[in-house]
Amino acid sequence: SSLYKSISEGSLFSDHLNEKLSYSVFSKYLKTKLSQVSGSTRYASGGINFCSMHETRNVPFKVIAILGMNLNSFPRKETLLSYDLTSKQSVEDIRSKKEQDKFLFLQTLLSADEKLYVSYIGKNDKNNGEIPPSSLVDGLLDYIDRATGTKVGLVQEHPLHGFSNKYFDGKND
Repeated sequence: SSLYKSISEGSLFSDHLNEKLSYSVFSKYLKTKLSQVSGSTRYASGGINFCSMHETRNVPFKVIAILGMNLNSFPRKETLLSYDLTSKQSVEDIRSKKEQDKFLFLQTLLSADEKLYVSYIGKNDKNNGEIPPSSLVDGLLDYIDRATGTKVGLVQEHPLHGFSNKYFDGKND
């Protein structure tokens, strides 16, 4: 709406001109106005949104994808520094990062209307050994297993390399 208002205001001065504006002049004017439009007006406007997980981001979306849910990445670890005076406060006064991350994960789960996609690195790139997901993802999979009796189809493994024969064998796994 602010872009429309800017263009409308621009057309006001055209009443005072005796000749038509050329396309190049109008195009330059429009590009200038478009570059001045703030990015914050485009959040949740029907397209794809990339954002970090924040407590205030519990807006429902059809599909939510959470990337990087690796074992040592999420939830964050609390690292207390010896010179940090806030660590001397009581536990009730300070919510730990781990508890905040658990709450953010729950909020994100509840914000997914139709689909939830969670990604993590499950294989070691050196020896192809198993790497477990974040404790929160593992807990979610265990909960689903207890509730439904199966985890089949929930976790899909991809080959280590994009040129793997699995992608070219004609099967739709």
